[in-house]
Amino acid sequence: MSTTTWTPGEWVVLEGDVYCAGATPGPDGPIAQVYGTTSEEHRANCILIAAAPALFEALEAILDHVEAFYVSGAPKQWQKDGVTKMRAARTALRQARGEA
Repeated sequence: MSTTTWTPGEWVVLEGDVYCAGATPGPDGPIAQVYGTTSEEHRANCILIAAAPALFEALEAILDHVEAFYVSGAPKQWQKDGVTKMRAARTALRQARGEA
């Protein structure tokens, strides 16, 4: 697993913005102020942003596992297809870390 620099911990939706779990709206300030063209879109955007740390962690863990599988001798076509997909996933993780 890599070291990240974003706000650690679980992120939650409170009063229409994204906060660290346990934060209080107002004094603690949000991690993200979220907007949408409808209340449904706004809520969906909040949920997606709040899920970012867990999504990142899950994707990184899956990639580590899958890469180990390919290195250990997966069938050639799986290796070819998998390498392309893993590169794209690694690029997304670098982008999330601000490295891309």
